Amino acid sequence: RSEQAQAREREEREAARLQEAWERLCPPIYRDTDPLRLPCSRGVRETVLGWHYGPKGLLLHGPTSSGKSRLVYLLLSRLHHLEHRKIAALTSTTLSHQIATLFGEGSGRGEAFIGRLADLEVLFLDDIGKGRFTDRVEAEFFHVIEQRRANLLPTLMTTNLTGEALRSTWSPDRAQPLVRRLREFFLAVPVLPATPTSKSEVPQ
Repeated sequence: RSEQAQAREREEREAARLQEAWERLCPPIYRDTDPLRLPCSRGVRETVLGWHYGPKGLLLHGPTSSGKSRLVYLLLSRLHHLEHRKIAALTSTTLSHQIATLFGEGSGRGEAFIGRLADLEVLFLDDIGKGRFTDRVEAEFFHVIEQRRANLLPTLMTTNLTGEALRSTWSPDRAQPLVRRLREFFLAVPVLPATPTSKSEVPQ
């Protein structure tokens, strides 16, 4: 076989590997999103989809069904297929379930899970604030955010809440440090229906 044919086969294998990995990462409901049909403004789309890899992550906040998760998965598609970033994506409820299950086993799997979330190039946490975290989950969540901040690794998050509503989902002793991390380490992006530009509300 010619070198050209061998190179083509390698490219095809790599494309298939990337697609298989993407299908494990991205839920089917988000795979065929058309960015032009999302209800948010063009400015919001450009801000999110134009995000460049770096230590400052994104915090998308807005009402249910405003397209927050779809926007992030569109961004993750670029980071995965074109930039080949190592990514983990999970919902707030999955995070809680995994921490409760893995730490409950007492086999070191919980620590390994948290260590992986802390070290990946990109972490996406979807729907933060949907249900109150237990003390253990909150402690591990704070640890992951703190470690990623220290190592200049970006985190992407979505939430339906802003300001005091988001703060109230955390315990009093961790709420203010978490809010400080959000303000320092995230660009807050309001995802609202296409209207005149809204100001970003970061928890105070």
